[in-house]
Amino acid sequence: MWNNNVASWTKAKKLLYRKFRERCPDIPTHYIHEAIRDASQRLKSFKKLKKKGLAKTDKPAVRRWSVGCDNQLWKLTLEGVRIAAHKGRVNIPLQFHKLFWRYYNNGWMLRSSARWKLIGDKLFLYVVF
Repeated sequence: MWNNNVASWTKAKKLLYRKFRERCPDIPTHYIHEAIRDASQRLKSFKKLKKKGLAKTDKPAVRRWSVGCDNQLWKLTLEGVRIAAHKGRVNIPLQFHKLFWRYYNNGWMLRSSARWKLIGDKLFLYVVF
């Protein structure tokens, strides 16, 4: 994307989807879409910072990463979360924070998207109400 000067999601998808699919044929399509969407958002942000003279490097670099999931890739249950993987869904038990239960029990509805991140041997799921 950087070499081709492409920042929009649709152009990046046309450019990169086939390469991702050939490299990782087993992963769900929505993960590829989310990766391309995340890359295009990061590239747009970098271009704005570079235009203002606030960018610290010549090329964008990813320091912290997380995986975005839309509603077709994850489902929250009271036992944990079910995340789509290359061979079906994987059940992952979660320990919910007490603030989560406060919001959940007061009738707040979860948004359809979530982000997860691996830190060491722990999986962190970031949900939005």
